[in-house]
Order: sequence, then C-alpha cells, then structure tokens
Amino acid sequence: MRYLFVLFLLCLITHSVAQFLDFSQCLQDMIQKATDSGFTSRDQCIPNGLLNNQGECPSSLKEATAMSYRACSQSCSAKTTSDDIWKKTLEQFSAWVLPSLAILCQLPFGSHRAWDDFIAILLTVGCTPLAAFSLVITILNGRWIAKKFKRIRFGAAQDALKCLQSLQQTAVKVAMRDEIFTSLVVHPHNDAFWALLANKLDEQASTWTVPSATGVVWVIAAYLMSVAVSFIQMPDLSAISQGQSLGGAWTSLIAIATGWLIVSPKSSARRNADCIERANEVAWVAPYTATSGNNLVGHLMISQHRHIHAIAVLEDDPEVDVNLLHDQMCSQPIYNYARLHAWRQFASKIHYYYDNADLRARAHMPVHGGHFHTPVPSSVFNPNRVGTVEDVLAYCTDNSDGAADSIPTGKVSDFIVACFAALMLQWCTIGAALITALYTPTTGIGCRSLGYIVYGVLSDITWLLFMLSSWLSDKATKDTEANVEDSIIAESGARQIRRRASYRFYSILFRRLAKIVGSCNAIFFVALCLVQLTGGFNSCFCGSNVLMRGFDRAYIVVHTGSSAEVNTMMHGFIASVALSVGCTVCFIGLVWWLWASTSGCWPLKMPVGFYKWLLASTRTSSRNMSPGMNKSV
Repeated sequence: MRYLFVLFLLCLITHSVAQFLDFSQCLQDMIQKATDSGFTSRDQCIPNGLLNNQGECPSSLKEATAMSYRACSQSCSAKTTSDDIWKKTLEQFSAWVLPSLAILCQLPFGSHRAWDDFIAILLTVGCTPLAAFSLVITILNGRWIAKKFKRIRFGAAQDALKCLQSLQQTAVKVAMRDEIFTSLVVHPHNDAFWALLANKLDEQASTWTVPSATGVVWVIAAYLMSVAVSFIQMPDLSAISQGQSLGGAWTSLIAIATGWLIVSPKSSARRNADCIERANEVAWVAPYTATSGNNLVGHLMISQHRHIHAIAVLEDDPEVDVNLLHDQMCSQPIYNYARLHAWRQFASKIHYYYDNADLRARAHMPVHGGHFHTPVPSSVFNPNRVGTVEDVLAYCTDNSDGAADSIPTGKVSDFIVACFAALMLQWCTIGAALITALYTPTTGIGCRSLGYIVYGVLSDITWLLFMLSSWLSDKATKDTEANVEDSIIAESGARQIRRRASYRFYSILFRRLAKIVGSCNAIFFVALCLVQLTGGFNSCFCGSNVLMRGFDRAYIVVHTGSSAEVNTMMHGFIASVALSVGCTVCFIGLVWWLWASTSGCWPLKMPVGFYKWLLASTRTSSRNMSPGMNKSV
C-alpha cells in the first residue's frame, strides 16, 4: 500500500501540471495586437510588454522575441493541453530519468525486511552524500586495516583480515571475555575458523556479472545518446521543459552503483549470519588449566560454552538496544556510516591481539612459556601456540596494561577524504544541472534551478543529521560499556545515566528525522523531474525568473534572437555535460584506485585479468560440453 500511495502521489502531481502555456502563440497575439494598435515608437514598449532577449524595448516588431512578466500574466493566463504532451513526457522521462532509476537495481541489498530495502533506495536518491560517504569510507576502512595487517604473518592473520573487510556490512558482537576471544587468535585449530569464515563470506559477494555490467553500460549509452539528441534540439527553447538539466543530476547514481559493484560488499544479512554460525562450530578455546599429561590443546568452544559465541550477529542479541542501533543492524551498505566507529574498534582489537602475538612469535616465545619447538611445515598443529587462557591472554596483550581497553581506531584523514568525495560527487552533478538551467534563456535563477538547490541543501542536511545521530549513538554506547568505577558514587552514576539517556534520545530523534527528510527529498526530486518534463514550469512566474529579477524586471524569452545566444546556451550545456561526466569518472576512478591499492589488483592490470577470466570461463564451458577435452586451462 505504501508503494501504491507514493505512485498515486506522483501521478497526481503530474496530472495537476500536465497543462502549459503556449508562449509562442501568446507572443504572436501580442505582436498582432501591437500591430493593430500602431506600434511605432519605443515608448509603447512598456504598455505592450514586448521586449528583446536582453529585456529591453525592441526597435521593431521583428526584434520582439520576449515579453515581460506583467504582460504574460495578463495576456497568457489561459492554459492549454496538448494532445501529445503525455507522449513527449514519456519520451523525455524514458531518455533522462528512467535509465538512472533502473540502475538502482544494481545497488546491493539483502535486509530481512523489504521496507528497509525500499528506504535504502529512497535515501540513495534523496541523500546522495550519505551513499557516497558510506561507499568511500568502506574502501578506506579496508585500506586502513590492510596496512595494519601488512607485516603480520602469525597464524591466520590474512584470513582474519579478509573477514574484517567483509564484515563491514554486519554488526557483530564478539565474546566479552578477552581470555576466550584471544583463543581465536592464538589457538592453532582456530586457523580453520578464520579460513572457513573468509571463504563462506567470499562466496556471497555482490560482484561484477555479465547482467550487471550490461545494465551499467546500457545506462551510460542511454545518457550519451540523449546528450547527442539534445545538441541537435538545442536551438529550440522547448528544451527548457525537457530533461537536459536532469541528466546531469542523475549521473551520481551511476557512480554509486558502479562503485559498489567494484567493492563487492557482503550485504546479505541472512547469509552473513549463516556464515558466522557455521564458523562458530569449529572455534576452539584454550583450557583454563593444564589437564593430565600437561595437555593444553583445549576444546571446542561450542561444547563447553553453548551460551557464548566467538563472534555473533548483534541482531541475535536479546539485550541489544534495537531503537538505538537500528541502522547498525541494517545490512544495506548505505548504513556503513553507522558501523564506522564500532567496526574500527572491533578491527583494532583483533589487530592488537594479532600484532602482540606476532611480535612474540618472531622472538620464538611459546605461549605456554616453556621450551620452543621448531614447527613442522607439514603439520597443522603448532605446539608453540597452546597454553591456558591466562597464557593466551598474556601472549596477546602488552605487559604494561594487560588489556586492549584504549586502542586508537584510525585517522581523521579517512573521514575527511570520504566527506570531500561525497560532497564533490553531489555538488558537481547538481552543479551540472544548475549550469544548464542558468544558461537556458531566460537566464538566471528560476523555479528549476531553485528546485535543484533545495534538493542539494536538503541532501546535505539529511547527511549531517545521520552523521550527528551516529556520533551520539557511539557516545551512548560508549557510556554503557564504560568502566563502572564512577558509578560507585551515586551522584556520578546518576549523572552518567542521564547523559546516556540524553545521547540516546537525540540519536534516535536525529536518525528518524533524517530518514523522513531524506525520503521526502527523494520523492520531491522525482516529482521535480515529472513537473519539469510535463511543462509544469512553463508558467509566467517560473518562465520569467521572478525570483531573481523581481516582478517589474522579469521577462520571458520565447525565441532565440541571434547565433550568439544559441552559442551561449550550447556552451553552457557542454560545460554541464563535461562537469557531470568528469565528476562521475573521477569518483569512479577514486573508488577504483583506493580499492586496487587495497586488494593489490591495479586498474591497469584489470583488463588483462578480465580477459583471462573470460577466456578461462569459455574454455571451461567448452570442456563441460565436450567430455573428451580434459586438458586443464
């Protein structure tokens, strides 16, 4: 019913504006009236309302190509409905807007609830900076943790790195007891835990496929063909009510969808939970004391601690504050902004344990503190990596503090880079739409350009509300998990509870307000497109740019007078296309470069690797069809 309501609202808006003023016929009637009344001098310009394209009185009726706002409102008040208005509207909508809306299907989804996926689509359209920020910060997170794990060779460190990079779309909760969690790092049998989890997560990545690549290519081709047609139609001012300016504003979706296909996020909540549950079945924990015969192998965690999991999905925790951490538990990648701080704490903690264990392993220090045994390369079990839970905890922590309480969670520079990339993508694409609207006669700020500005400002406000909500949520969570030593004093404990309640209240308030504003902004932008394509802005008020020039100086250009005016309009449209396409290419290039520097697969090598993959796939298919071809590729 919600979808039908939104569709009905958009159709109602379209029907209400599916009428327009025929400015050409109105201008001809005004010229004929001036001719009948004996128009001979410039003094009669004001009463008749005939102007040239510079807003000045024409010296002759041949130069009367515009009319004032006052004359338009008096002489052109009757609306007419064209027989083919719906045909033109559908043609323009399918050329400029529909391909960009279709590319939304390439965005990664996978929530338990379809309504959450629908809200994610609305936020992608209504809050472009949030989608771009989550995309870039996801890559920067993976790049940051990859640099920290670069020199670590202890155990399954590289598999743990893959798991950390893949779990950015999942809010996870680790074992609260450090002596149990450190067993995942040190115990040799837990190398299989990390390997299994990494392989299971990689199996459900949303990566490039032939249908997804074809969909992106078709959207780009549709945009380029629409641009080519627009250059042919440029001298005709009917292009004002068409979608030239809309095309640039929608190109940001191409950049975002292509970026997520490059990153290949693991966004299926149900599959991620299954992968974690499967890996927990093979997790081992160190023994609390040495058994008979000094046996330090330990046991499966699930056999002795059924109520404790090495890693668990936060949504499965009955004690979690669902209202406060709602966005963290949503698996759509657009909500990665909400998991930024929590994920970095989780990744820093695992790196902290692996780093300390790697330093001691390089110094040939066994976990149990006894004699160091030379490991056998062909053996999976390493006797130097077993010990009691106290030995394991001491092996993974510094002797100075003994715990991982205060761990730095990364640099502010990553946050700044993600913010800059998000704002660049948004305002370059909106700026491209503004340039087309501003350079199309009548030039200046009008209803169309003001609509783009409102859309951009509301997008930024929504993004800021989301970021503020995330910060307050982190503060509320940190106060909850903080050390309770201050709570010994009743006054201090009460003050802490009030502060957390305040953080929680405003975090939920700002998040819900941001979703309302972002969703309404998406509907507003789609409605803006429909109004523009149906000629809803072809009114005396919007066509004369009263907002910029005022009621007395406003005028409407009906026909282009000279080739210079056509060239100015053409140059503005070229600049608009160059800005939107250039910004989109730069953003995709930034995403590709950051991803390549993280994964080690550089863009210059990608085409070669792609062709090798395509050739191998073709040969594999041929071998499956012909049993006699058993030669390996």
